[in-house]
Amino acid sequence: KKQPHPMLFSIFLYSALTITFIYLWCHLNLFETFFPKHLVFDSKEISRIVRETLEEHPDSRQYEKVRKGSKVHELDEAEILHEEPKERLEARFEAIHKKLYEKYPDYIIPPSEIDWNDPDSVKEHFFLCPTGGAIGQLCCLHASLSEYIIIFGTPLGTTGHSGRYLYHIRDYIVSGRHMTYLDGDLHGSVYMPGSMTVLPKGEGVIYASDPHTYMVEHGVGFPGLLIATAYPALALLFSTWDFYSFFKQYYLFGRLVLKSLFVNRKI
Repeated sequence: KKQPHPMLFSIFLYSALTITFIYLWCHLNLFETFFPKHLVFDSKEISRIVRETLEEHPDSRQYEKVRKGSKVHELDEAEILHEEPKERLEARFEAIHKKLYEKYPDYIIPPSEIDWNDPDSVKEHFFLCPTGGAIGQLCCLHASLSEYIIIFGTPLGTTGHSGRYLYHIRDYIVSGRHMTYLDGDLHGSVYMPGSMTVLPKGEGVIYASDPHTYMVEHGVGFPGLLIATAYPALALLFSTWDFYSFFKQYYLFGRLVLKSLFVNRKI
């Protein structure tokens, strides 16, 4: 009787043990328990910064009416929805970026790196990101092996699957309207600017974002976060063949991860 090759059996056994260890490590929050000093961002502070910025740069009454479903002439509505965010998005992003840098100067990229009113400067720091059927663009303000802070969103609107990850995700809505539902949720949830959504480890949702919906996203977890970076990269390579965005993603994330490791001594 032919026996299984011992090397193949060893590879299978070690792979199974490694996957089991990683799952238990993430599921039991062992990194957060034993290495809390590597988690520097406070969700309450991020939420405060976003809310404070929205108070400083509120939507106009016309935009509020359209967003809440009030009747407006069709042509006026299209113009309001298209033009109104232009007057506030850049100001909000700039303010949020500065406030995050003031709170976490060693970890957030300096505001001098991005001129939010210069389209060329903004383009240098954003890249396209297709995940779970949805397509958006994101800008990375911090990246390490255990945490990231990004700005994510779309001017056109999108819908898709969030994915299921071995780390926590919190989204702080900056503009637009974001909707989600879990399996078994017959009504769903709606999130407006200033609100926060939470995607716990292992959970997945279907989501939809209106045009001009943007958010600040905070991901926490090691090594789940490291593993998940392959997901959008594989989509870029094998779904869209967007090699430019693939390499741009790893360049922008990679330089920040290396800075965190070797300069800030942060995992």
